[in-house]
Amino acid sequence: MNARTSARVTGTRGLMDEIARRPEVEAIVLDGAFSIPPPVDDGTGPGDEVEWNIARIRADKVWSAFGDGDGIVVGSIDSGVQFDHEALVRQYRGNLGDGRFVHDYNFWDPSQICGPLGSPPCDNNGHGTHTMGTIAGGDGLGPFEDDIGVAPGVKWITAKGCETISCSFAALVSSGEWMLAPTDLLGRNPKPSRRPHLINNSWGGGPGDPFFRGIVKAWRAAGMAPVFANGNAGPACGTVASPADYPESFGVGATDMMDEIAAFSSRGPSAFGPIKPDASAPGVEVRSSVPGGYAIFSGTSMAAPHVTGTLALVWSAAPDLIGDIGKSFELIRRTAVNRRSFECGGAADGDPNNTYGDGRIDAFRAVAASERVAGKLIGTVIEARTGRRVEQAMIVAKRRDDGLKRSTFTDEAGAYAMSLPVAPAHRLEVYDVVVTAFGYEPAAARVAIRNDEITVRAFRLVPLRRFDLSGSR
Repeated sequence: MNARTSARVTGTRGLMDEIARRPEVEAIVLDGAFSIPPPVDDGTGPGDEVEWNIARIRADKVWSAFGDGDGIVVGSIDSGVQFDHEALVRQYRGNLGDGRFVHDYNFWDPSQICGPLGSPPCDNNGHGTHTMGTIAGGDGLGPFEDDIGVAPGVKWITAKGCETISCSFAALVSSGEWMLAPTDLLGRNPKPSRRPHLINNSWGGGPGDPFFRGIVKAWRAAGMAPVFANGNAGPACGTVASPADYPESFGVGATDMMDEIAAFSSRGPSAFGPIKPDASAPGVEVRSSVPGGYAIFSGTSMAAPHVTGTLALVWSAAPDLIGDIGKSFELIRRTAVNRRSFECGGAADGDPNNTYGDGRIDAFRAVAASERVAGKLIGTVIEARTGRRVEQAMIVAKRRDDGLKRSTFTDEAGAYAMSLPVAPAHRLEVYDVVVTAFGYEPAAARVAIRNDEITVRAFRLVPLRRFDLSGSR
């Protein structure tokens, strides 16, 4: 297979002519820019424990039944992310705990907007923090109140491919190649083993632009799923943005609270042939994180992260699908809620179509329909002396052979349930399970999980000694 790469060159016209004469050079493209579609800012607004958009695609139902995305790494190319935002800091792959962070292999800023090479992540317009919040924000079944993310169990990394609202070709190419083999903060020592599973891209340009297609193909060849916002140039037909219009990309349209397509959502058909969007997701009045707080934005930029998060839930629950992008994309489309339309063409019966694609996504249907090989662990956590049910105890299960982890929390009745993967070649898997709760000694057990079977395991927590503390300043 012939390897393809891109390079940024600054020089004279003579140098450009000399480069163009070389047989290995396919094309020379003047540096330009794609952009982040400006989202509609609908203010801040009060939040719900589970936001409407998360409930609409039933992601919250996935957390208790199948898991919350644990074990999956999500990347984004955007305007950056506030890495220490309260809704996102726990999930940042660079978070070592105890207030310590390592940004090597977890953040890339090719244009040095956040400072000289080696500077920590920043977000100078809030867009990237918002989109990442919709993918990963909150803690699902945990005590944190702002559950704004589809898959709060994932880890995330990001590349600042968009200097502001504009994304230069040079920064996008550098970010796209960094995703294939993340580097340290100085751009050295690339490690393909540190690449993410999925890449969210809430940016784009005009229709029919092949500029980024080689990188998207390389991502797919490496087993990374490329998700792109369809663009905000609707309601006219044929307005879907590149790279969302590539056959290799999953393009996402935006729907509102009534599952109606947003007027701004770009429509197909794609200049490259296929029906676009592939599917649609909530993208109107979506509340998510921004630097220093929360805000409500509208746009297909807000819709795409729902698909990225849903794919993370699927791959976490059905790890055999990891890297099988064609099958995974088909699963998301097949389980979407049908929304017929004849406005911009498509199938003869209006499904799929160039307005909604295959419909509005449903995370629960997608995960439930995936080819999961897993068993279920259920039980209760009680206080050893009194038998009182312990609420919000954290249960962490770690598979012994490869360290794969899943986690959940007990509900108000002290009950928990979690789906634990079993490798197809194995009859059973052994997990080390640890239960922790504030004010109690940890409890641990070794548990055997069999495919398609339910294992029941109760835990008794011993209270720690308690003291009253009072004082004044």
